[in-house]
Amino acid sequence: MRLLLLGEDGYSRIVNYDDTEDKDIHTNKGVVRHEDIRVGRIVKTSKGYRFLITRPSVRDIVQNIKGGAKPIYEYHSGMFGAMMGLQPGKTVLESGTGSAGSTLVFASMCYPGKVYSFEREERFYEVARKNVVASGLDNIVLFNEDVSGAVDALNGRGVDSVDAIFLDLQDPENRIEDLSRILANGGFFGVYTPVFDSVTPVWREFERLGYVGIRAIALTNQRVIVKKYTRFDQEQFGFPGFFVIARKFGGV
Repeated sequence: MRLLLLGEDGYSRIVNYDDTEDKDIHTNKGVVRHEDIRVGRIVKTSKGYRFLITRPSVRDIVQNIKGGAKPIYEYHSGMFGAMMGLQPGKTVLESGTGSAGSTLVFASMCYPGKVYSFEREERFYEVARKNVVASGLDNIVLFNEDVSGAVDALNGRGVDSVDAIFLDLQDPENRIEDLSRILANGGFFGVYTPVFDSVTPVWREFERLGYVGIRAIALTNQRVIVKKYTRFDQEQFGFPGFFVIARKFGGV
């Protein structure tokens, strides 16, 4: 099973632990004795450091994934998923997978519904595959191929429609019309882009295809520093970008 060791100073580490074996957990904060390992318990290591032993949340998993492409973190992908109406049982088509940051968040939001994610770059696909396996989520299907073949690939698996589509790739406006064939009427189509100049062509393509409720938002990330005085941090965290979302209204 997967456990989160949450430290008293905010340090955290996810470990795979087999509770059928009498093995200690070794960390740079000291050793956690196997007899002390219980979910919900605060334990002291051999160095006197205190850990809370708990289960990792999807936020913990995404924050600790191995890097390939820079991931979309949960503070954005969670918002994207909410805006796309994701809930248990929904089906999502995604491209590109990158490091699988957004993939894992979408999968946790729509479980037991499926996320079908396409990544054409083999090096990113391999990183994503390992991150998906490590997450323990079993409702993600990864494809190491271009999203241009997504409709045929899903039809071949008996999937005739999806409830939401999410794109994070170059020139996304060129993919919208073809992928719209598999999006259910009333379903949401979301596009993330780090490039401001991509917002207008994506918007215009949604307009041309008869989508409704088109919205575009700028993503900003600014911490609030709470010390003696409360103030905004002058530096952004994460990375900025733009999200364009629209809803299919038949006819595509």
